[in-house]
Amino acid sequence: MLTYGHGQRSIGGSSQLALDARQIAVPLRLLPMPDGKRGWALRIASSSDGLSRLVRFIGVGGFCFLVTLAINYALKLTILGSNPTLAFLIANVVATIVSFVLTRQFTFQGRNAARRKRIQMTLFVAVAAVAIAINTAPLYVSRWVLGFHYPLVSVLSQEVADFVSGPIIGTVLATLFRWWALNSFVFPKHPSPAPA
Repeated sequence: MLTYGHGQRSIGGSSQLALDARQIAVPLRLLPMPDGKRGWALRIASSSDGLSRLVRFIGVGGFCFLVTLAINYALKLTILGSNPTLAFLIANVVATIVSFVLTRQFTFQGRNAARRKRIQMTLFVAVAAVAIAINTAPLYVSRWVLGFHYPLVSVLSQEVADFVSGPIIGTVLATLFRWWALNSFVFPKHPSPAPA
């Protein structure tokens, strides 16, 4: 009979697995290996934690991308039609606020000690400011350096250039930067102790 932990309860005959009811609800990464060493199951679990975190990060980013698009086009098609860079900048600031809450509570929930909340918020704002600049720069270059704006090009060409440069190129570049910076500085794996 195979058994793990203490207080096991047998489930049938000798060829079946006996499990403690408390261990069934525990994720695989917390179960000890039978020989007490870090075996393959623990390494797979730790690498899948990183993959799981990346998937959650992409999910939060996808949601915030939709928030950015909705606010950007609402502003661009109403009160900020003549200034699409400002509309995109405002949309990114709002989406960044949503992103902080979701990232802290959902993506990096295991790395957000209460004592580090102020430090995380300060670092997140710094990372977000750089990311917003990275995100907005391609749209600015497209519109005002390369001249993709009406009447120099058609309205359709202008809108396609705006969409490709801001929400696509800018978001990809900013997302890569955010993943690296958030993982390295804001929510590090082994955070340094907060000053007393």
